[in-house]
Amino acid sequence: MAKKLKVSKKHLGLDSQDFMSKFTMNLKYLELEFKKGRNLIFDLDNTLIDEKKYLFSAYKEISLKLNNYEIYHFLLENFNSKGRKYIYQKLKAQFEPKYFELENFLDILRNHNPTEKIITLQWFQEFIKILNINLPIYIITNGNVIQQKNKVKHIKFPEKVLLKKIIYANQLKKKPDPEAYYELCKQEEVNEAI
Repeated sequence: MAKKLKVSKKHLGLDSQDFMSKFTMNLKYLELEFKKGRNLIFDLDNTLIDEKKYLFSAYKEISLKLNNYEIYHFLLENFNSKGRKYIYQKLKAQFEPKYFELENFLDILRNHNPTEKIITLQWFQEFIKILNINLPIYIITNGNVIQQKNKVKHIKFPEKVLLKKIIYANQLKKKPDPEAYYELCKQEEVNEAI
């Protein structure tokens, strides 16, 4: 199954010099494996893109729909300090928006169309520069299928990236269950992947 590339200093527990060394080694590993003929399969959220860019854009739409910009700041602060768990319930308790039920909230989150393109993370852009070739990639992603499709539709991939196939794991079994990986291998005749 695809190995997840961790590039955060916090996750690695390294100082800046060690971090860059490990980061460069991981990129080198991906480069070598690709050159051996292995296919590259990536996760979407917080691997290829910063998921917050999409969510925060959706939060802005929610605040506009409710005609209250304070809601936007409230949602951002809550997400940044406590995560997204029960964020709708916290919004409802704080602002008591009338005629704005959970279904409305989820509908905006899932069907949101950001006004700006979502840029891939810096590590991925660096990796594409290192390879300097057209790179076919595959994505396996968890999450609401409609929302994930909207994210993908708004991603600005680096010029040399060729998105071959996306498997929406929620249509099968969520990762880490390997079913989505096996389905991708079957559909695309992928034999070796990381």
